Amino acid sequence: MALIEIKQTTVVEQVMKKIKELIASGHFQVDSRIPTENELAAMFDIGRSSIREAIKIFNYLGILKSLPGKGTFLCDRTNISTELLTWSILLGINDIYEFIELRHLLEQRGITTLTEKYKIDPGSISEDLIKLSNMIDNMKDAIKRSSLSDTVQADYGFHNIIIEGSRISLFASIFRTLESFMHEEIKKTNRAVYRKIDVVKEHESIIDAIRTGNTALAVDAVDLHIGNVKQRLKKQMDIEQQRNQI
Repeated sequence: MALIEIKQTTVVEQVMKKIKELIASGHFQVDSRIPTENELAAMFDIGRSSIREAIKIFNYLGILKSLPGKGTFLCDRTNISTELLTWSILLGINDIYEFIELRHLLEQRGITTLTEKYKIDPGSISEDLIKLSNMIDNMKDAIKRSSLSDTVQADYGFHNIIIEGSRISLFASIFRTLESFMHEEIKKTNRAVYRKIDVVKEHESIIDAIRTGNTALAVDAVDLHIGNVKQRLKKQMDIEQQRNQI
């Protein structure tokens, strides 16, 4: 490969930029071994130490994986550091309602995919429906035992299954990364509900809507639930704000 000129300002950053460009151009493929430190140093016409530091950073982020005796390989996106995603989302969300909007979009795609699959072949999502029903049973049991933590876990699990239903691994990764945010939001909304069974019924309505095979009805069921979540969240946050002012 021809010599690639690189500026001497913030060398490690420049190395990372060049490697990113090579990945974007398709020169480096997922699961393929990238050139050695010596080869990269020759390509960029810089010392090995800067190459080594750049590779360490990429390894930490889950973009590259270095295997002793085998070399360094380009990972797929499922290996991306969840810590990186967490900070990216945390620093980008200034309002909890923005987070709910993100969740809403993910769930809409998931419910759409599941319902369309059910319409074509109900058996194709039988496992998903069983898991969703199990989560509702867990939710009912947790409510009977007045266990908020178990209620939250079952509620989160239900929506996680919906989003995984999109069959888009990045969506599922984002939602799992948001687990701590989700748990806090579910706690707040549950505290604002007098009749806990109403929340259970909303989840049951989502399953019922999937079984109609009607995408519009299924999306409406999710939209109704998220709309209620927003109302409950606002109610609880208003209560907490009033307490803090006392």
